[in-house]
Amino acid sequence: QKPASPSPFKDDSDEEIRIRVSYTREQKLAAITYAITFTKPDKNGVMKLIIKYEAAKKLKITPTMLNKWIKGRKDVKNLNKGKRKNRQHITAQESAMEDSLYQQFLKR
Repeated sequence: QKPASPSPFKDDSDEEIRIRVSYTREQKLAAITYAITFTKPDKNGVMKLIIKYEAAKKLKITPTMLNKWIKGRKDVKNLNKGKRKNRQHITAQESAMEDSLYQQFLKR
């Protein structure tokens, strides 16, 4: 199975190694625009939008990643220029436990 990485490299054993890559707001917006606006002629010569799988393959990202960006394009647009993730909505999963631990930390 091929890795979903946009830029894998090979080691001495010829096995592909995945490299985790993050993308800026501008790169995500460019990918979204490409995926939802790029057309090509079909077998009858009629211009049609390319499928998301084809767009993702051309952009060297996974179709799942592209779909998430398209579905969350409002969030992507609201990111600050050059930012990679929107982390302002992260809350504690166990807030009571974290508050208790924080209070214990302050006592020491």
